[in-house]
Amino acid sequence: MDFYLTSEYQNWLTEIKSRIVASRVRAAISANSELIRLYHDLGAQIVERELTAKWGSAFIDSFSRDLKKAFPDMTGFSPQNLRYCRAFYRFYRADEICQQSVGELTDEVCDVIPQPSVVKMDGADYSTIQEPRKGQSRNLVIE
Repeated sequence: MDFYLTSEYQNWLTEIKSRIVASRVRAAISANSELIRLYHDLGAQIVERELTAKWGSAFIDSFSRDLKKAFPDMTGFSPQNLRYCRAFYRFYRADEICQQSVGELTDEVCDVIPQPSVVKMDGADYSTIQEPRKGQSRNLVIE
């Protein structure tokens, strides 16, 4: 009998595949967590810089162009996305929220970033805090 046909081998293979999937998920969550920290920090920097920017200077548009020029292989630096970063920071800048939530945000959080017309604290808290603790995907949380 071939070894790969035994139930022992099949069980072992299933275990290895599960470990690979779990490692890939952890790696994705780690990478996404760093991006979320970056977007939150970008939002904070934008808010701070706008305090001294001249009104009508198109600061975000200029900043977007400069970031795209500096990092041509990256996406996510459009003026609209930078405005979302700013909104994300403003929404989560309270210490009790930032310290608890920002480090736990995961997979595709940009879909949860509040837009001015749809800010619902309870829904955002549920999506951003419950998702990583339960290990659910974003799609399961939203449904």
